[in-house]
Parts: sequence; C-alpha cells; structure tokens
Amino acid sequence: MPTAPLMQLPKSRSAEEFENMCADVLAIIYNSSFGRYGRQGQKQNGIDLVDSSAQPSHIVAQCKNYYACSYEKLKGQLKKDIASAGNLPFPIQTFVAMTSLDRDVETQNYIINIDADFEVIIFFWDDIQTEICRKTELLKKYYPHFGVDFRVPLECKNELISNANTLKQQAEILSCNYSNYKIAYQYNSDVAVYNQCVCIFNAALRLNQLHDQWYFQLKEERITTPIENLIKNMPSFHDENADGTGGAMVCTIMDFLSYFSDVDKKEKFISRCNKIIKRTEKL
Repeated sequence: MPTAPLMQLPKSRSAEEFENMCADVLAIIYNSSFGRYGRQGQKQNGIDLVDSSAQPSHIVAQCKNYYACSYEKLKGQLKKDIASAGNLPFPIQTFVAMTSLDRDVETQNYIINIDADFEVIIFFWDDIQTEICRKTELLKKYYPHFGVDFRVPLECKNELISNANTLKQQAEILSCNYSNYKIAYQYNSDVAVYNQCVCIFNAALRLNQLHDQWYFQLKEERITTPIENLIKNMPSFHDENADGTGGAMVCTIMDFLSYFSDVDKKEKFISRCNKIIKRTEKL
C-alpha cells in the first residue's frame, strides 16, 4: 500500500464537502478549529473559513473546488478575494487559498509574489489529499469505501514483534561479546560477526517494509514513529565492492561494533525496539 504522499484520492464534486475537507485539514495544520464565515448570500469578503482562535489576528481561507478551470482564472479570482479580505472587520494573519486543482508552479510563484498586508499561501489538491491520507480518521470520514482495511493483521503484529526482538538480541550480542574484537585478523571470525550485522540489517529492513505496507493502520496506533526513528539511527551497512576484496564487510563490522559499543546508543536502540513491541502488543 502506498504511503500518504503517494496516495491518489478522487476529488469531491461537492463544494460543501470540499469546504469541510479544507476545514479539517487546516485544523490539523494550525491546531485550531475552523468554521464557515457567514452563509450563502451574505457578504463574505472573499473568504469561506475562519479560525476560532482568540488571537487578535486570524487565519482565513478561500476554497476553490474547480474542475474545468484554467489557472489564469484561478489567479484572477484569488486576486479579487485577497483584496476583498483586506476589508474584513478583523485583522488577518494568514490568507490560505485552497484549490482542488493540481499543483502549478506559475500559480505558486504568483501567490509568493502577491502584495498583501498579510501572509498569503496556497494549498493545492496534492497538499490537501496528503494531509487527509496522513490522518486515518479523515480518510475514514471522507473515503469510507476506499478499500482500506483498518485492522492490523495478526501476521503483521507477529512480524513486528519478532523482528524487534531480533534487533534487541543481536544488539546485545554485538555490544557484550565483541567489545574488544579486532577486525581483519581472522577471516572466519569476521564472517561470523558480519552475519550478525546482516541479521540486524535484514530485521530492520523488514520492519521498514511492514511500516510502508501498513502505514495508515500503524500510524493510528503510533507505531510508525518508533520504526522511523530506529531505521534513521541504524549504523551504516555497506554493499560489497565489485572486486570482492571484503572492504565493505570490514566497514560494516566497524560501523556496527562502533555503534553498539556506545552504551547510550545501544540503550536508545533497544528502547526503540521495546516501544515497537509494547505498542504492537496492545493492538
């Protein structure tokens, strides 16, 4: 299953639903609730949504659910809306233009260079759908029949726990048994240590694959971040040189032993593994 930035969601043809999506997305980004400004037929000064913040200045948004619209028309409409928003009876901190059109560099440049007394930014459909996909509750809300099974299967749970345990065990072995190990003195011994490095690398690789495959489900259970942190802080694994001299094996062993001989790094590594196990066991 593709991760959030790679998902392609169908666009809504309902202007009202699009506004609801925009309000939910803005609430996530700005950590504040957003509601409609006025109602149809009333003077809205170029905005559809306004935040509920108690701050002196506010974040407002204009929602453009366009389909067969040129980018030139979009820019023209936004120019009018931004000018009109300057006459609102309250100060504006940020004007957010939200459109169902795909990202366009000329429109981005236009918004960046627009002259206004407040910040002006634009969210295209690419940005909106990414935020929806990142939040499982929004994906469920607007795309309940999208075909995503929101349950983490037992096989995935078992694999997560098994690989995290493997990482813990191998990290302890490298830390305790090889703290004074001398590399490149005996080839057979180097191969044995290298195989343990491979074991750690493969377990981490499988964790990362499960992270991508079940991203939405694991994200909801707050398991993705511990996996991402563990992968990001892994010691370097070097591919073998084309000439087969064994240089990559030596570099890998040195990086792994150096990493796990550091008590603080090893403890953080094991802590991340324990966090994955603990949260997975609660599923």
